[in-house]
Amino acid sequence: MNRGRWSSALAGGGRQVLFDVLLLACVVWVTRFWHSPAFGLYEDDYTKIPWAMSMTWGELWHQIGEYSRTLGDNAKPLHAALIFLFSYAGNILGGLWGAYLLGFSIVAANCVLFYFLLRRISGRRVAVIGGLAFALFPADITQALLTHDFGLQCSLAFLLLALHAYLGGQRLIAYSVAFLILITYETPYPVFLAAPLLLHPWDRRWIRRSLGHALVMAGMLVAVFLVRRLVGEGRVFDLEIVSAIRITIMHMAFGPLATIGMFPYRALQALLGLDGETATAILLSFSLLAWVLSQIGVPPVEGVGLSVSWVKSLDVRSVFISVSARKAWATAVATRLEEGRLWIAGGAMLVLAYPLTYTLSAWESAGRATRVHMAAIVGASILFACVVSTLLQRSRTGRSRGWVRAGAAGILALLLAFGFVVQKDYVRSWVEQRSFWAQVVRLCPDVQEGTVVLVDPTGLQDTTQIGANTWNLPRILDQVYAFPEGWPEPPRVFRLAPGWQEAIVTEDGRFRLDATTVSAPPSLYRAVDSTSVILLTSASGQLARGPGPLLIGDDAFGLQAPAAELQRQLAPGPLYALLIEGRGP
Repeated sequence: MNRGRWSSALAGGGRQVLFDVLLLACVVWVTRFWHSPAFGLYEDDYTKIPWAMSMTWGELWHQIGEYSRTLGDNAKPLHAALIFLFSYAGNILGGLWGAYLLGFSIVAANCVLFYFLLRRISGRRVAVIGGLAFALFPADITQALLTHDFGLQCSLAFLLLALHAYLGGQRLIAYSVAFLILITYETPYPVFLAAPLLLHPWDRRWIRRSLGHALVMAGMLVAVFLVRRLVGEGRVFDLEIVSAIRITIMHMAFGPLATIGMFPYRALQALLGLDGETATAILLSFSLLAWVLSQIGVPPVEGVGLSVSWVKSLDVRSVFISVSARKAWATAVATRLEEGRLWIAGGAMLVLAYPLTYTLSAWESAGRATRVHMAAIVGASILFACVVSTLLQRSRTGRSRGWVRAGAAGILALLLAFGFVVQKDYVRSWVEQRSFWAQVVRLCPDVQEGTVVLVDPTGLQDTTQIGANTWNLPRILDQVYAFPEGWPEPPRVFRLAPGWQEAIVTEDGRFRLDATTVSAPPSLYRAVDSTSVILLTSASGQLARGPGPLLIGDDAFGLQAPAAELQRQLAPGPLYALLIEGRGP
């Protein structure tokens, strides 16, 4: 039956399907990528993307092969391989903006896959409303981050493809695709556990099938867990079982609440960040979305019939009468639950988005850490579609139905406008980064092997929704310039932490670089001599080089003395054109 609905969704109402797909793609573009020509690189992007964009075809496949052979990138080799592959392809397509076009294509494709998933289960109304909620999902705001587009969004695509294959009866394909989630980015994997809830009827055969489904999924998860233990992947090898169980329970309890709360919270943030552009976006999108909702009708929709009143229709006393009565009662319960299977499936998928989110808080609401909510997009969008569809269906008059449409269109319009708030932070962050590195290059022309540039953060300009000049600074300078291969320790730039003066001096008079003094990956923590340090102070976004000595308490520490310029002797690295010259590689 599901195969027939899938074919009907594709063949029937071709103009409606085409309109819906174009609408969802446009919404994704406007709310996530409208300002993408002015986007740059951010945080995790610096780890792989500039490197991949500067590779040759042979270097690309060699690197992908190395990740596959060694199970690199935290034992998720497909994650790294996809980032390298799409970064390389994006550069060929059109440099950095070409990469963003590919990123948009992946995000939009996921939205369309979700639309067709709902269309084959329920109908156009639920599919359109759910697709809009998916496109404007407010909890995870990292859809424009290239590393997430090429890694996390691909993992989400595997989940949606696995759900399609499962509903189509292609179980072997479904489990094979679901396995790819585990070697790409694992948090969407548990959501696939709820796939049987989308099937019907819910009978004994369904129960056996669901149990088998759970066993297969558990087996694949255990197998991947053991492989990661064998290769010594840190986050698995050091995982404490009791702590992991506690975090899992807490995240499954609080994560869904955080996700649901993001819908009104982001709408409020859009209003607080109101300007001419966001106001225009709200007015235009509200008019369009209200019209769209008025065109999709309100016929009964299968799968969204669950309500509190269904309990009253069940005679609980019959359980105690006879075996046949108990069977009849159980059948009635299953039937009524199946009528609301989308509600149940959406709720289950929302909860199952959080069991594997160990490294972040379930309450994250800003920046790239909101990826903790990435897998919740499926369940939350289904529930949003169920709520709006049920309210439309239960509205007794045209006026009340109009109010429901207006309310839904208003929330969606505000979520679209919030997307502009996020995009503006991306634009501003890139401006701040280019300004920062232009000043670093100008002020530190004499960097040499082992030089450490410390930047006091007092006057740096920060952004809320994506980092600007934060923990990723040490990874950038050796991509701006091609330092000699014989240098075991290339020059690095570190952002100092607030109150760094109190902890930076070690007992032997060196400078400590760790979590108490700098924002940096732990692998770069160490102690250095003050004479290899350049200190940059900041005020209103402008940097200045301190001549030294540096006074800390009663002690004076000599800094690296200015020397002959070295930069003119160095070849530019893959980031020089982007950060210093303002053009693509």
